[in-house]
Amino acid sequence: MAFIKSYKLIINDLTLFLLMSILCVSIGFAQNTNSEEFENNLNAILFTRTTSYSELESLFYKLKNDSIKMQLLENKAVEASYYEAESYALNALGVIYRNLSMYDRAIAYHKYAEEIATYTENLELKVLSLNMLGVAYRRMDLVSSALDYHSLAMEFAKTANPINDELRFSIAVSLNGIGNIYLVLKQYDLDLEQFNKSLEIATESYNKLGLAINHQNIGYAKEAKGLLDEALSNYQFSLMFNEEINSEVGRVICYNSIGKVYIKQKK
Repeated sequence: MAFIKSYKLIINDLTLFLLMSILCVSIGFAQNTNSEEFENNLNAILFTRTTSYSELESLFYKLKNDSIKMQLLENKAVEASYYEAESYALNALGVIYRNLSMYDRAIAYHKYAEEIATYTENLELKVLSLNMLGVAYRRMDLVSSALDYHSLAMEFAKTANPINDELRFSIAVSLNGIGNIYLVLKQYDLDLEQFNKSLEIATESYNKLGLAINHQNIGYAKEAKGLLDEALSNYQFSLMFNEEINSEVGRVICYNSIGKVYIKQKK
């Protein structure tokens, strides 16, 4: 099956590629090292044609925020009719656009990635795409659409038998996304229910990032309910895990949250 991009997506690809090329003109040795690693990994997957999201992620995780490399990955995947790698690259580009607050473009990429994943019957990539759509719509404050996509992602993930580690992680992402929606709606009991389910999955797999995120979110909900001591405990657990994964952003968020609780407690 041949997938044909819309004119807008093609223009978006070219625009992003040209802009990021200009920004990266002066990059030195470190970039060359990354380029060599990227080329080696690209050649490897074009030979093996792995269909595993986990394998693709292990090879390109450190590089997936690089728009030029993800665009090259997509181009090579299209040339080789390698749909799984194309879907992976499209989702990575969608996240880049989302982080630039270019939500319409992000959604277009995630929808295209989901379409390809559906065609190839790749459940992991399909669920990933649906969750990414949920995140994009939530960032736009379109909570109904966001809830629909996160719920759909979780529904599809649960159809697997058995449910592998990657799909379990995706279910945790869905639960966390739904919890964040309820948090925005100030339905704190409902969001705590979702965050605690997500935390349970993160605990079982000892996913430190998941543990940090869920403790932070549980802290937000408990603080909103006036449970300041409990919220403080969750923030401190989140800080501990952020320290372990060396997340500077996570540390800043935790210290800010802890400081606010101390102010409320007049400490």
